[in-house]
Amino acid sequence: MQASKFRVAICGGGIGGLVHACALARYPTISVSVYEAASEVALFGAGIGMWPRSWEVLKKLGLAEELRKISLCFSSQSDSLAFSFRKSDQRKGVEFFSMEGRGSLMTFHRGDFQRKLLEQIPSNCQIHFSKRLVSYTRHHTGELNLDFADGTSQPCDILVGADGIKSTARACVLREKAREARSQRRTQQEISALEACIAPEFSGYIAYRSVVPTESLREKAAEFPLPKSPVMYLGKNSSILAYPIALGQMMNLVVFGFDSKSSGSIYPKLWSETVDASEVYKVASFENWEPEAQAWLECIHNPTKWAIHTVKPLPTFISHNVALLGDAAHAFTPHQGTGAGQAIEDAYILAELLGHPLTTRGTIPRALRAYDSVRRPWAQDIAEKARLNGHCLALDFEGFDFDGASSGAVERTLRKMGGFLADNWRWCWDSSAQKSLEDAICLLEDGKAS
Repeated sequence: MQASKFRVAICGGGIGGLVHACALARYPTISVSVYEAASEVALFGAGIGMWPRSWEVLKKLGLAEELRKISLCFSSQSDSLAFSFRKSDQRKGVEFFSMEGRGSLMTFHRGDFQRKLLEQIPSNCQIHFSKRLVSYTRHHTGELNLDFADGTSQPCDILVGADGIKSTARACVLREKAREARSQRRTQQEISALEACIAPEFSGYIAYRSVVPTESLREKAAEFPLPKSPVMYLGKNSSILAYPIALGQMMNLVVFGFDSKSSGSIYPKLWSETVDASEVYKVASFENWEPEAQAWLECIHNPTKWAIHTVKPLPTFISHNVALLGDAAHAFTPHQGTGAGQAIEDAYILAELLGHPLTTRGTIPRALRAYDSVRRPWAQDIAEKARLNGHCLALDFEGFDFDGASSGAVERTLRKMGGFLADNWRWCWDSSAQKSLEDAICLLEDGKAS
């Protein structure tokens, strides 16, 4: 049996953490343990989408075959994916853009997705539940000691923080970097910038999510055909997203409301809670929307209300032998449909760098610097695209007054906005995570990671 070259502890058993565990477990000389704060991996949730770039990663990891069994694949006869956008805050809705590109869009129920990942975790990877990270301490040897809320502790050589938007690992990393900045007598402005990134901030968006059986939709809205691919219905500061999941047996319905004035503020209530369906109607004057959109609203049952928070652009995803991935590193608004996909890319690229022959206990920091140099600018660019898309989907585009303008001007602006959205999504099928990995490996091999 080969000796372990190092021990990796993954804090967080969500999609990013589980994919990272699967990716690392392919390397027999890496010991992998997952520490999940909950008593079990969550198998509930709403819908998620997987664009071609992220799906290619799952195929490379050997995870796609099983996941395909629980997915719906949207593609046209020309093998191009489609996502439709409608201006719906009027009695007669207008479809102004159908986004197409190469490849297919896969949709899943989040709980089904995580269950399949859990089934594919190799036996040489240990998962520990009810282990909430509180802090870590660093020994002079470089080894870390992880302290958990239950009073226990565990040693490791590398900590990967995949513990979500409220990440303890992120707080530890940034506080550690701030202490180092003080010891180096760097400016208070630099120190404050690090500390300001610890806490998430409210984005201004509220999302009401509901998963509804398609049979129920057919009964309650029989006069309207069910969306066969994702459709976004738009109004001022509000939108409705509908698409099928769970092999078409369920419809994922999401209602968004946006208040730009509250963006960046402290959200005073629970971040997530189950509410009565009537609360959805506070988002907008939906009685003036097209009948099709209203029909989906009437089918919403027991929605979960989410106050969408984001993570400020971090100055680093790493500290020595600690790395952040997924929402812990770059949580952003859902208007690129790629939160899970970016966590998967992080997990894959970081695992490949750690499994590289050049990565030993002594060169761990170099591998993590290569990861940070490639993934941080990429993920933060996607976060900015998501922010800009969110404004478009709230009909906030170049200051245009959709209510006061002529129909011709509205039509021209919607076409222009459609092109803007397409440009912001083009990376999903026109780029490859493999190219990012190759860039990271070059940095590792050259020793030039900043």
